[in-house]
Amino acid sequence: MTRLRHHSVSILAVLLALALGVALGGGPLSDLGKAVADDGGSGRDADTLAAELAAERTAGDYQDEVTSGLVPAAVKGQLTLRPVSIVVLPGADQQTVAALTAGVAQAGGTVSGRYGARPDLLAPDKKSLVDTLSSQVTEAVGTAAVAPDATTYVRMGQLIGRAVASVSDHGAATDQAATDILGSLRGAKLMSSPAETTQRGSLVLVVLGDEPTDKAGETNIYGGLLTGLASTADGVVVAGTTASATGGVLQTLRADDETAAVVSTVDSVQTEAGRLATVLALAQEKQGGPRHYGVDGTDGPLPQG
Repeated sequence: MTRLRHHSVSILAVLLALALGVALGGGPLSDLGKAVADDGGSGRDADTLAAELAAERTAGDYQDEVTSGLVPAAVKGQLTLRPVSIVVLPGADQQTVAALTAGVAQAGGTVSGRYGARPDLLAPDKKSLVDTLSSQVTEAVGTAAVAPDATTYVRMGQLIGRAVASVSDHGAATDQAATDILGSLRGAKLMSSPAETTQRGSLVLVVLGDEPTDKAGETNIYGGLLTGLASTADGVVVAGTTASATGGVLQTLRADDETAAVVSTVDSVQTEAGRLATVLALAQEKQGGPRHYGVDGTDGPLPQG
């Protein structure tokens, strides 16, 4: 069974590479744009070019369908008894979030809660609000999860982690401290959360959304929150689009040594292949060490073994 699963994952790695190539315009028809530019209108009419574009889209759809069909067998049992908390950032594609949620279930895991970061949590001009609230909540709750010398966003990340996550493989019950933290974040309009939760996740999946308008604060805000969150969970995986990995916040997070050392990342999550890699990356967390997967990932297109 182990050999069969490894063989299946190896096949999926090839398909994933092809699918991610299409996501970047690197698939079988990736020279199409160059051909259009070089043609100069001298030999290929609009109908021909339109047909070639349609063929490329069809190839991409086909690869997504094949990957989707292989997902259940590839992820079966990978997250058995592992509760996952999902943190959705503003602007994240809701269909992608729904597909990732379904992927966790296909892998045998459970979603212990879905939490939404609100724009003010990530806004540079709201730092004083984040700083004041995180200090007040830390004092009121008295949680040992928050380091005394933590900076503003690391402290807030640790508080969020204390509310939604646990370092235990099987998660932990939602206690009064977690309830109080979530209530304070809802009241300040920094996060949304379920009215009632009974379990904190072992793993945390963070789904990136809109790119920040203020690039200067990316590492401080996003990196700080993720670093704090990682200190309170058994594993954290950050998922973003191809564009985010090749010129956006995901690229920035991967380039920051402190952040990249504590959270795993997956790009191209807008594709079936990227979503498969995300679920497998969550499962890989139990084997130790953050990894970075996808089109621009330093550890290959998806976890192996």
